Amino acid sequence: MTKLPGLVLMGFSALAFSIMAACIKATVKEGIPPAEIVFVRGVLCSLLTLATIRAARVSPMFGNRKGMLALRGFLGFCGLYLYTTAIGSIPLPDAMALQYTHPIFAAVFAGIFLKEKMPKHSGFAVAICAAGALVILNPRGTGDLTGNLIALASGVASGLAYTAVRTLSKTESPLTIMLSFHIAAALFGGIATFAGEFVWPSGQLWMWLIAIAIVSQTGQWFLTHGLRKEKAGVATTVGYLAIAFGAAWAWIFFGETIGWPVLLGTALMILGLAMLVRRS
Repeated sequence: MTKLPGLVLMGFSALAFSIMAACIKATVKEGIPPAEIVFVRGVLCSLLTLATIRAARVSPMFGNRKGMLALRGFLGFCGLYLYTTAIGSIPLPDAMALQYTHPIFAAVFAGIFLKEKMPKHSGFAVAICAAGALVILNPRGTGDLTGNLIALASGVASGLAYTAVRTLSKTESPLTIMLSFHIAAALFGGIATFAGEFVWPSGQLWMWLIAIAIVSQTGQWFLTHGLRKEKAGVATTVGYLAIAFGAAWAWIFFGETIGWPVLLGTALMILGLAMLVRRS
């Protein structure tokens, strides 16, 4: 698998993450709260990642910069919890499109917090991306504005998390960075779950929850190896294929159709991001 071209690996990553989103949608529709989904996913993915770390003999297992790792984990939890909540309240393509604003926010936050210089005349590209997000939000339309804002907030939180990853990648193993995210998801998801109402899943729902963890871990594996072979900007643009896959699952399994605001808004975001990458 690792011998495949980087863009192919990124395509498989997009497919895996779209399947994860569809599984989350199915689980929420069956009455499992978002916090519980995040909690179970965090526990299962922590176990899978710990086993991989032991096999790879990564040391130290829990990393060097524990404070920054904890911050990355918390930001990742916030992004995942908001995303899971949005998936349960608005159409799947809408939630995915707004969550996939995270590369744009990551670029902006890298300039603010990491002092990375934005390319000259990049303001126009960022404005196009922002216009695309605004079209999807559709604040004057008939959509669920609250659900859309939650999905957009997940993109902001994920953008911050990826900015932290960018810093940590200089000193930490990718597996250690992944583990910090999964542990935070298990910890904070567990607190939110047991502070509310825990719903014991049926046999079929356990299958959905396990599938969410496995597909998520698979998508992360493809993403990691794809990023090693392709420039981050190109790879991120290919990641938008997940929205197309998600639209297909939404139509096949949930009877949801993709509206023109999502189509137009996603096209604008891809255009803006492509311009930003090219100028970089």
